[in-house]
Amino acid sequence: MPQFLRVLQQQRWMDLQHDWLGEDEIPADPVGDLRTTDNKMSVWMLAEESLNLPRIVSALGANRDKLDKLDLALLDSDELSAIGIQTRQSEGDSADEMLNRSFHYDLVEISADKLVNLAKAIIRANRFERVQREDVKRYIACAVKNGWVQEDALRLKSDEIKKVRQFLDTDNAQGGTHD
Repeated sequence: MPQFLRVLQQQRWMDLQHDWLGEDEIPADPVGDLRTTDNKMSVWMLAEESLNLPRIVSALGANRDKLDKLDLALLDSDELSAIGIQTRQSEGDSADEMLNRSFHYDLVEISADKLVNLAKAIIRANRFERVQREDVKRYIACAVKNGWVQEDALRLKSDEIKKVRQFLDTDNAQGGTHD
């Protein structure tokens, strides 16, 4: 069954117990990570055994203005279907064109109720992954080295691009291929 990932801020999803919440309620802060446009939400599909996770991380990291950790939530397609959310393959907007064409999806026709149910499903699933800053940098360097991301397509600030270049110039990027 396909799995999808969404970037979020993990700390928003950790402090969920409040005296003022009613039964089956969640705080509003986590919902802020589930921004929609035209009732759609951008997600990435993981390949079997998550083999493309480092490449997705490199593409997501390359789209930011600074190198930083990435917090991700993972959801199975069955969990999405159970709350009535459909997926539709769409062109992504990352620095990795192959990923954009092959692994980017939108969650579509999302109502406010479905959005809250999605937040609850993420909380129930409790499958969060944090990719540390150094790993994000290493994955970006490997993506540049392997030609998956062109250096001029990096949206990082110039001082951050220098850090990626320095990483490439060391042995840290040796053998750092990923698919």
